[in-house]
Amino acid sequence: MERPVQTVSQRIEETLCHSLAFDIVAGNGNLEIVKKLYEKNSEVLSQEHPGSYRLAIPVVRASNAGHREVTRYLYEKTPSRVLMHDEGYWARCLLFDAVFYGFLGIKQIFELKKKHSKAHNLLQKMCKPLPAMVKDDSWKETVYKALLDAVEYGNKEFFIEIIKSNPQLLWISEPTSGRNLFQLAVGFRKEAIFNLIYGLDDRKISLLRSYDQEHNNILHIAAQLSPPEQLSQVAGAALKMQRETHWFEEVKSLVSEREIVEKNKESKTPRQVFEASHEPLRKEAEKWMKCTATACSFVAAIIATVTFQAIFTVPGGTDEISGEPLLLRDSHFMAFIIVDALSFFASCTSVLIFLSILTARYSFDDFIVSLPRKMILALTILFIAIAAMLIAFTTALFASMRKRPILVVSVVPLAYIPGVLFLILQYSLFKEMISFTYGKGLFHRNTKRWF
Repeated sequence: MERPVQTVSQRIEETLCHSLAFDIVAGNGNLEIVKKLYEKNSEVLSQEHPGSYRLAIPVVRASNAGHREVTRYLYEKTPSRVLMHDEGYWARCLLFDAVFYGFLGIKQIFELKKKHSKAHNLLQKMCKPLPAMVKDDSWKETVYKALLDAVEYGNKEFFIEIIKSNPQLLWISEPTSGRNLFQLAVGFRKEAIFNLIYGLDDRKISLLRSYDQEHNNILHIAAQLSPPEQLSQVAGAALKMQRETHWFEEVKSLVSEREIVEKNKESKTPRQVFEASHEPLRKEAEKWMKCTATACSFVAAIIATVTFQAIFTVPGGTDEISGEPLLLRDSHFMAFIIVDALSFFASCTSVLIFLSILTARYSFDDFIVSLPRKMILALTILFIAIAAMLIAFTTALFASMRKRPILVVSVVPLAYIPGVLFLILQYSLFKEMISFTYGKGLFHRNTKRWF
């Protein structure tokens, strides 16, 4: 009877030894030994400790000492329930250390939210006030930095929870530029953060009317060119120009007439800033649109020529006396006539639309709807022309070789390769253009009240 009691006692003692060892090694920052201890006994990280416990959990012990790599390793191994134990006491400790030392923080919290269903609850626990842990105001600078990083990375969840925990943080500004949080969101082109302004009360008016150190209002900031990393995510100069114009027009709809004509320190209105900063992109977009329209109109012209000629050299030949097609009563022949005529008229129509693109004004506002709409319509009709031409080819084969249809069946898959290839190559551009022009767009004015 004494052996089991001794075994339990030995297990308790062994667990305490492992906990103490983990505590010491985590505090010293020795990653290799931490990994070996974890491999030997991983259950130590699963033990829940109340906030009043005399020893911090290993991940917090490492974060208190500022050991970045050890903290990251232990954070990945520690269950979320351990961090959220005792109303998230250890989670709040970890957040404070992460912000203070500048690691873990924004990106990792965002990844955690994607991976774990309870991450939002964890984030709420972590964002509670920390009066028992903070003795002075030295933490404010690092919390400000974390919030500014949340804007830069577009982390909406972190932004909302931080502001809810301390509403005064809504009025902070970036020290160098003097821009508030929503002005920074416009500058970084983070629509996830900017859309939150629709869910604010009357406080949004003051935020929209403030100025940075260069006396730029929020429309001046929207008029400046997007950061390169944002522009690189959009394919095609025309779509980039369309996106930039959308940003400018959306911000313009939120400000008063005074902000629209107001001048900054360089004595420029927002419109003047927009045109000056986007002129190179406008020229590039014009060149892109003209090159695309020229190439596509050339293809459409070839299709028109081929289909026009095919209608007078019908499959099966014509009667030498009457000139009537020999296969006039064949169903495949009638299908050939219909789809060939469709291909001819569709290609001619697309040529005309492409010509209207080539002769357009190419003003800044044309890139919002006018030019993209013409390009979408022209590409759609061109695809119809190509598809109809290929169908006309196969129906002509069936009409000419109706006695040996097996030969035609083997050729049909090859006939549709050009159409499929055209669709695959143009699909990405076509999809983005339709999404930007007719989709939901970047901005959601029906954002629910969140603060």
